[in-house]
Amino acid sequence: MNRNKLKYLTFATLTMFSQFAAAHTGVTVNYDLFHGLQHVVFGLDHILAMLGLGMWASSQSDFIAKRGVVTVGLFILLGALLGWMGVAFVYLELSVILSVLAVGIVLSLGVDKCPRLIVLTTIAVFASIHGLTHGHEMPATTSVLGYILGIVLASLLLYLGGWLIGLFSQQKKLNGLTRFYGALVGITGAWLLLMS
Repeated sequence: MNRNKLKYLTFATLTMFSQFAAAHTGVTVNYDLFHGLQHVVFGLDHILAMLGLGMWASSQSDFIAKRGVVTVGLFILLGALLGWMGVAFVYLELSVILSVLAVGIVLSLGVDKCPRLIVLTTIAVFASIHGLTHGHEMPATTSVLGYILGIVLASLLLYLGGWLIGLFSQQKKLNGLTRFYGALVGITGAWLLLMS
């Protein structure tokens, strides 16, 4: 793995968990950005899905993995905005859980070399569902800009992390790592489905 990529990923991850210093009390854009980041980071379903999508995209091709970055960012943003505006559907939470289960199944079975359109459409649908959920759960007192930016940044970092893990496992011939992760995600998705 390229050492520079690893350094950037480490820096981005540490930044994501760092506290923002605020000189004033009350709601600020920085606080809301951090709140949006936290909302994603502490959501197990979102972590598992975004990391898994990055790993799956890395197993396809560099073209798909790179387009996946844009797709995740765009559709998380779109979904979060729609959720903030009140758009939702009855089985939204169930859709999130099913996306986790689907990612787990695809990774555990080693499904690769799929048509580009299928992979990118899947990423777009799952990202928009997760974005819609986060936007719908946005606190009324928060800064929309800061909060949604936090959601998008956190999602992109998770996707990029999955991409790098996927590249690492390919370079080190650790294909079992991806399948193992997929099995864990699938089991978690099944457990969440049973608990819902």
